[in-house]
Amino acid sequence: MNNLLEEMLFCEFMLVCESHDCRAFFEFEEVASDPMDEWAKRAALAAKASGWTIGHTGLVKCATCAA
Repeated sequence: MNNLLEEMLFCEFMLVCESHDCRAFFEFEEVASDPMDEWAKRAALAAKASGWTIGHTGLVKCATCAA
């Protein structure tokens, strides 16, 4: 795994926007299942397609905060 979003999803199963005062979260519609590394890859691709990213400071950003 070389993708931070993928690594976070592998460990936490969801993403939470880390911008100040934002409460947005991304939860992949597919239930987590083994093999987890493959699930995390699919989840990270879906998150990226929805506009989620890692900001220049290394924090997770939802589509609204990343814009």
